[in-house]
Amino acid sequence: MPTGLHFLIADDHDLFRRGLRYALTDAFADIRVTEADSLDRALIILTQNADIALASFDLRMPGMQDGRALQEVRRLYPTLPIAVLSAREGRQIILDTLDFGASGFIPKGLPAEDIVAAMRDMVDGRIYVPPNITAIDSESNATPPRPATDQQTARKFDPSALTPRQREVFDLLLAGKSTKEMARALDIAEGTVKIYLAAIFRLLDARNRVEAVTKSLGLGFTPNPKATR
Repeated sequence: MPTGLHFLIADDHDLFRRGLRYALTDAFADIRVTEADSLDRALIILTQNADIALASFDLRMPGMQDGRALQEVRRLYPTLPIAVLSAREGRQIILDTLDFGASGFIPKGLPAEDIVAAMRDMVDGRIYVPPNITAIDSESNATPPRPATDQQTARKFDPSALTPRQREVFDLLLAGKSTKEMARALDIAEGTVKIYLAAIFRLLDARNRVEAVTKSLGLGFTPNPKATR
């Protein structure tokens, strides 16, 4: 059994993180478990800890608006085993998660020993999917709402839905800063900036930064004077 591993658990539910930590420490010798309650915090931990052997993410925690954020994490850390643990387990969600670069999808409803076994598989380089995936209803856990038009989505955009770091990137985006300038201003990697931008684009239903800025200005948002300096 592997020893001396360092796992990251990113989930905004404290009780779930705590329970998973106990299960992992019982199953692995000399394991270290670091916790994060948002994508922002998870990215900081990944930047500061090169020894993380596996990172798990909840799809609905702050900052994880959709799979594009997961996709950018994969681009930033191409060899890191990435697990998604989610209460939603529709077949299409599982397939999309794997397409976005996850090493496996683990339903939160599984017994603790099965979750630990799935994580062990991923650390060993295997891809994990629930064994009953063929029996899982593709519309499980609620049918996705009908897609809104670009205009409807833009009208609903609320910067308060952004995490603090995403808001900083949003202000710099409106100020016309490049990805490199944003990274320098916030003292983070350019790849990390792209993760935050992906979340902002999703909320605005924008395909690129020009479209995002245009929609934001059309909604009355103006650059933060501090961000223009």
